[in-house]
Amino acid sequence: MKTVLPFKMPIFTNYTDYAGALSAVCAHTDEYLPWVYSCFVQMEIPNDYSLGFKLDYTLPIPYYSLPWLDLNVNQRPVIRKAWPSIKDYLIDMIDQKIYVHFLIDTYFIPLYTNYQEYHLSHGIFVYGYDTDTQEFYVADNFSTTQGKYAFKTCTFEELAEAYYGFDAMGERDYLYGVIGFSIKQYYHYGFWEFRDEYKYSFNTLLFTDLLADYLQSRDSSKRLFQPRTLYGKSFLFGLSCYEYLAGYVKHCGENSLEMDVKGAKFLVEHKTILSKTCGYLLQNGLVSRNLESAYEELTRNSTLLLMLMLKWNLTRRSELIETMRSTVSALRKEDGKAGEALLWEIQKSQGQQPTHPV
Repeated sequence: MKTVLPFKMPIFTNYTDYAGALSAVCAHTDEYLPWVYSCFVQMEIPNDYSLGFKLDYTLPIPYYSLPWLDLNVNQRPVIRKAWPSIKDYLIDMIDQKIYVHFLIDTYFIPLYTNYQEYHLSHGIFVYGYDTDTQEFYVADNFSTTQGKYAFKTCTFEELAEAYYGFDAMGERDYLYGVIGFSIKQYYHYGFWEFRDEYKYSFNTLLFTDLLADYLQSRDSSKRLFQPRTLYGKSFLFGLSCYEYLAGYVKHCGENSLEMDVKGAKFLVEHKTILSKTCGYLLQNGLVSRNLESAYEELTRNSTLLLMLMLKWNLTRRSELIETMRSTVSALRKEDGKAGEALLWEIQKSQGQQPTHPV
């Protein structure tokens, strides 16, 4: 018996938590795009070089805020008590059309390069199973696919060992259990409309607030209920992330350290999404001129930065440090200019007094 839930490559794939939730949603509807364009604007980074270059979005937690999802979260001890095994639990969830996301120890799964080498906790998505081949269908940015988001399979036994292996590691479960989510069939807004009839409207006010925060390097976490930035280490937001990046490049150069390229990949994706957002805004009459080209240029220059970081990791050539710092400085200037033009255009289209005339 084989059951595989609809799962499709989403608009972004850099972070598995976002990609997994949207992989399910975009397999059912394209109406999720205005939600992405409204929210995926602000970026943040913890102000600590020891953590590397951990750029991320500041946005609503997808599981709790995506209008198309129903959430089902079970604590790991509850699953252990109520089901004979994690295999039985996952099969039951898939049979109920529930996608599943949880933490594992990648030591037990050949899709990761640390297989049978060392223990490492990480999240994985399960969206199907095949009892004939004794396999689960899984999705992640697997290290054996060079960190690219991919849809693969692993055996029932491998995933069970990885699930229980995480328990044995004794690490904090930052997902707070096993997250299950399904596609809503109805919307509970008093009208009981069917999912296929539901349309998400682009949130102009949220977008302009986030873009203004971005340009002014203001904290957007309270606006979007993003709790990880509300406690612990200090965070930088928006354009100030470039100052962090310039300092991080210098820090790695002075200490001959390998650079964390995940943040650079994020930067490429961030500019790609904003380019698509500009196309959407123009198509829907929310801006009067094409601003895609500015963000396409930012995407190209962010890709150049990524290539330089990868080259540094291979060669440790000292002249690359100054080239990267110059590239970061140019990116910050170009990004600020593009953002001000975009904010001015959309405010003007809404009859507001533009705050950043260009």
